[in-house]
Amino acid sequence: MMVDHKEMEVDQEEMMIDHAEMEVDREEMIIDQEEMEVDRVGVNLTNTGYDFPVSKDHFLRVFVK
Repeated sequence: MMVDHKEMEVDQEEMMIDHAEMEVDREEMIIDQEEMEVDRVGVNLTNTGYDFPVSKDHFLRVFVK
């Protein structure tokens, strides 16, 4: 009986680790949503030109005269 009790303790710790990993995944999902928002803004016509996403953090703004 004592051995079974120790095994149950280990299982509880493993469950806690899995829960922590789920928290990280939830944060990554939020980051992905923000990146999608940036992509959606991508090629909209602004007052003076177009914005083209060059990379995740940079845009190329082309002015139209």
